[in-house]
Amino acid sequence: GMGVIRRADVCYARAVRDTYGYVVQDAGYRKNLAVARAWFEAAGILLCGRVAEHEYINMDVAIERGMAVAHRLNAES
Repeated sequence: GMGVIRRADVCYARAVRDTYGYVVQDAGYRKNLAVARAWFEAAGILLCGRVAEHEYINMDVAIERGMAVAHRLNAES
């Protein structure tokens, strides 16, 4: 490993692969993005970050959203 985190500190890990994993910015973008976000929410997957949320956000906003997701996850456990 890279030594970034100890294996004993990992409480959950799962990889899911899907054929359709990226929303293309075309005429149906907003509708398709809403469908994708709803699918992830129903699957219990929290989206966080510029790529996952399909938004161009500054680093301070990305950190703020990451902290909000961490608080949500900690509250659920």
